[in-house]
Amino acid sequence: MGEWLVTWPAALVAVLVLVVPGVGPAYGLGLRGLVAWGAAPALSGAVVGSTAVVLGELGVGWNVAWVAVGSAVVTALGYGVWLLSGRRSTGTLRRGRTRAAVAVAVGVTGLVAVALQVRRTAAAIGGPDRVAQTFDTPYHLNSVRMILENGDASSFHMTLTQPEATTAFYPGLWHGFVSLVVQVTGAEIPVAANWVSVATTCVVWPLSMLALGRLLLGPRPLLLGIVVPLSFAMTQFPNRLLSFGLLYPNVLSYAILPGVLALSVLALVRTHGRGRLPAVAGVLTGLVALTFAQPNGVFALGFVAIPLVVHALVQVTARLRHRGRGWVVALLPWPVTVLVVAAGYRALGMLPLVSGFRGKVVWAVTAGREQATAEVLRLTAMHPSITPNFPETEILSPGTPNILVGALVLVGAVAALFVARWRWLPFAYAILAGLYLLVRAVDIPLRGTLTGYWYADPQRIAALLPLVGVPLTVVAVAGLARLVTLAVGRVRGTDRLRVSPWAGAAIAVVLGLLVSVVLPRTATFRESFSYLAHAYRVDPEAATSTGLVDARELRLLGRLDEIVPEGVSVAGDPWDGSALVWALADREAIYPHMGMVMDPDRALVASSLNEALTDPAVCEAVDDLGIGYVLTMGRHLSDGGQGGFPGLEGLEEAGVARLVAAEGEARLYEVTAC
Repeated sequence: MGEWLVTWPAALVAVLVLVVPGVGPAYGLGLRGLVAWGAAPALSGAVVGSTAVVLGELGVGWNVAWVAVGSAVVTALGYGVWLLSGRRSTGTLRRGRTRAAVAVAVGVTGLVAVALQVRRTAAAIGGPDRVAQTFDTPYHLNSVRMILENGDASSFHMTLTQPEATTAFYPGLWHGFVSLVVQVTGAEIPVAANWVSVATTCVVWPLSMLALGRLLLGPRPLLLGIVVPLSFAMTQFPNRLLSFGLLYPNVLSYAILPGVLALSVLALVRTHGRGRLPAVAGVLTGLVALTFAQPNGVFALGFVAIPLVVHALVQVTARLRHRGRGWVVALLPWPVTVLVVAAGYRALGMLPLVSGFRGKVVWAVTAGREQATAEVLRLTAMHPSITPNFPETEILSPGTPNILVGALVLVGAVAALFVARWRWLPFAYAILAGLYLLVRAVDIPLRGTLTGYWYADPQRIAALLPLVGVPLTVVAVAGLARLVTLAVGRVRGTDRLRVSPWAGAAIAVVLGLLVSVVLPRTATFRESFSYLAHAYRVDPEAATSTGLVDARELRLLGRLDEIVPEGVSVAGDPWDGSALVWALADREAIYPHMGMVMDPDRALVASSLNEALTDPAVCEAVDDLGIGYVLTMGRHLSDGGQGGFPGLEGLEEAGVARLVAAEGEARLYEVTAC
């Protein structure tokens, strides 16, 4: 951990930029306590993402000062909405034993759980400057470099793979956060990226879950005190998604999702009349954040909210009947809601971004229905032991089950059916489980329609299970605690044993510490963290590596800025890891990702640079692109993408370039023919 501790400024700033810009808007909307702080990361996302878009359209440089201005503006707007609502606050606890007990229970268990999760995650990654050896890594890290150089973090200007385009939408919120950490601290991009990822999974995720827990569970020290430890109790998130892809934007989107779901609970079932205005404004703001983080989070919220909306409609109907309204009036909100949802679904489908994903299937069915069902029940769904890192071949042998937590989810699902305010939770979990079964084991046309927002990818959908699974485990504890108090009460001759707030806090601390210390030592979690380490490994040399970069290649990248002058671009086959030259060595990569849209100049260089002495058009393309060097790094990522850049081969033999540096199989050539 020593290497990580040295980079503490990046860690601190990562937490601050992820949380603080949303605190003002949360309090402006009348949110208080755990609800305010748990919703803050989602509201921060909306502030940062929206500010970036506005600055991008105005042509104003991107920096943290403008984020502060954006936060102030959103805070003022939120305060105005709160005034219109009648100044009702949510999440406030009166001073007293309950408030103090909640603070102690959440504080002690939360700090221990977060500290241990940070330590284990950091140890698995290996070092603050490590890069994930995965397909999407060059895109994300190079996009951060592009933002820093262009001074533009707008999600509508993410043109890394489309250099000829003036506008291109890609959810750029994660990249914006990382760029702020780099600007404020001067940290290297991998260091900033890793700390934002650690802060997202170890701070933002449990904080968001606390907001949801507070609204579902009330101010109960015993239950709120175990929310944070149990938020790390399922390997599907955050561990699994932090080692796959690597899908940084999806990690951020899922981490803030519980906070937006909490605001949805507040808007639909916890407030009425004008009092709904702040919560509705919060939900809309949260949807903005999810859109800029990763839009599939919006659709995840939509699926999970279906039973919540039904629950709210039942409440509305009951309330209208209680007021003496007839059945026609009482049931009217149902068809109105259906019509509004249908119209919204149709309107969204008219957006190219959405219509392009409906029906999109990238991942094929890879398991039978019995196996997929068992994976959900045993919580081996996309557990790392059964799914090696993309694009390596999948192994379908059973993973180590998470039996205790899986049992708690089932117990919680049953217990929730007996409590009105929790009754929607089992149905929400069933929807997520159904989506997983659909992508994993059922090959029907509806598969793409319902899951195309996630490319019909079981990894992305399995990572949603903890969104509702974690609250269900807490509900299970609530149900078991009630049974215990009833049993003890009967022994004592009373209805039930009354547990004081401080006794509840003490029990929560004991349970929370047990979960945080014991559960990660099980085989399930040892496998999970080992697989995370596999994603960030650094192999000693290319011959034994199927990752992006090995140790020798990293050494060459580390001194490349001493060889290649500033302002000179580097060409290289992105499949061999050379694309990382921009993020790691601050020299622009002509091919910054495997999914480049080739313009004529780039296509010509890729196919014919080794013919520069005989084809004048090649040198014209080289000059237009500012290419001065070519970097080759041996073996490709998982041996993929073969033959896509034949023009970069045999340069020295063709007399087009000369070798200027080498480490292992990595070679840096200076172009001499142009």
